[in-house]
Amino acid sequence: MGAVVGYDVVNGSDRAMTQPAQRRASIPVDVGGVIVGGSAPIVVQSMTNTDTADAEGTAQQTADLARAGSEIVRITVDRDEAAKAVPRIRERLLQMGVTVPLVGDFHYNGHTLLAENSACAEALDKYRINPGNVGFKNKRDLQFGKIIDEVVEIRFRIVDKAHDLARESRQQLLGLLGALHARRRRVV
Repeated sequence: MGAVVGYDVVNGSDRAMTQPAQRRASIPVDVGGVIVGGSAPIVVQSMTNTDTADAEGTAQQTADLARAGSEIVRITVDRDEAAKAVPRIRERLLQMGVTVPLVGDFHYNGHTLLAENSACAEALDKYRINPGNVGFKNKRDLQFGKIIDEVVEIRFRIVDKAHDLARESRQQLLGLLGALHARRRRVV
């Protein structure tokens, strides 16, 4: 059997692929519970081709991709209507029992969409900002800075919310334990 010829994405050339290509060293990243990079196994990632503003259609295609083996699904977030649909897509996926990580693929105006649609940012597991589509020259640096600032702000809000929920849960648990302890004393 002859060698398979294909494109070597690591080295950027056509070559006979008789052995697996060497993987470049990278830092592992957690994408909604799926580890990408580092020494983790290669992950199947797909992208929908629906209009993300169509929440039902995008949720259905995402579910279909997940059932077909996609471990991460990217969706385009290119305008306000799409950003507003993302929480509904996440909710619909959960109703279908699909927990595949969602990555928002942002172009040109990600900083604005994230700033104006925090529910979108919270519903996504990761953000993909295409550097080729974020302004030019000085404007690029400014827009990247805005995106980073907004993402950091949103993630801090999520962490704060989680801490608040944990504090409330802890207080409820202590209240229940106190009530059980008091009840136990009455029984003995």
